[in-house]
Amino acid sequence: HDAIRISRVVDAAGFGELEQEWDALIDESSASGLFLGWQWQYTWWRTWSAAMGLELYLLLAHSGDRLVGIAPMYLDQVHLVGRLPVRRLQFIGNAFRKQETVRTEYMEFITHRDFETGVCDAFLAYLAGNRQWDEFLICDMQDSSATFRAIRRLRKKYGWFVFVRDADRGTRVQTRGSFADYLSGLGRHTRLKLYNRRGYL
Repeated sequence: HDAIRISRVVDAAGFGELEQEWDALIDESSASGLFLGWQWQYTWWRTWSAAMGLELYLLLAHSGDRLVGIAPMYLDQVHLVGRLPVRRLQFIGNAFRKQETVRTEYMEFITHRDFETGVCDAFLAYLAGNRQWDEFLICDMQDSSATFRAIRRLRKKYGWFVFVRDADRGTRVQTRGSFADYLSGLGRHTRLKLYNRRGYL
């Protein structure tokens, strides 16, 4: 692989131009196609960023001319305990304790499967070398993600204090195949109850 080069997109116009490349990368990654797809991310940004005064901090990773990683983030100025100013870095899609927005889950760096470790390491090295932030707050990240593993692995190298504030267990339902296929795998009573409530779903 070529060396990984990191660049930053600083405005909504540049964000808007990424749709095709972004979604092509999603297809070559393990990232959530719903929550980390360009449509969800760009719509969230257009809906919430101006009202909350957020600054785009969208990083791209290239290997040669090939896009191999996206870190969809933003910077925000918050005041802890009502007084202490803190520059907070977060993933696009969540605004922890600032304003109620739609919940965005499965946050992580979007990485091409063949470049996963290298891209995560390059993004974290960039963040360590460009400290425009005081706190990197991450909501709804799976501990099995390459991003989480990289943060844990590199925290001592960069002198970061990392802690998990809350952890939840989730249930994942396989959605491949038809609804009839899914129903056929359920018990009779569950199947009938679910089928009768399909309008709510």
